[in-house]
Amino acid sequence: MSDECGKTLGLVYSSKDSIVEAVRCGRGVYYSRSRGGLWRKGDTSGAWQALKGIKLDCDSDALLFTVKQMGAIPAFCHLNTRNCWGEDAGLTALEVRGVGPS
Repeated sequence: MSDECGKTLGLVYSSKDSIVEAVRCGRGVYYSRSRGGLWRKGDTSGAWQALKGIKLDCDSDALLFTVKQMGAIPAFCHLNTRNCWGEDAGLTALEVRGVGPS
């Protein structure tokens, strides 16, 4: 999944039910293997995602969810960071904070 600027946030699993629910409610909804069911990002953390779009890859076996991170701390990762690959740095950090060009 990526944010509206095309920055990768993390990898998630989806199911038919999670895709239908994501489209229905306009939020990031995924399949949680550990919970064995739907995971509505932000229901417990408050860091939810507004769904902007879903695209299929070139051979239709993977999806790209585009989301806008929402919440007091707009984090995707369980470590309370915006993505699963550590904190943003350089120009990306400025863009995320709204300092860079629009």
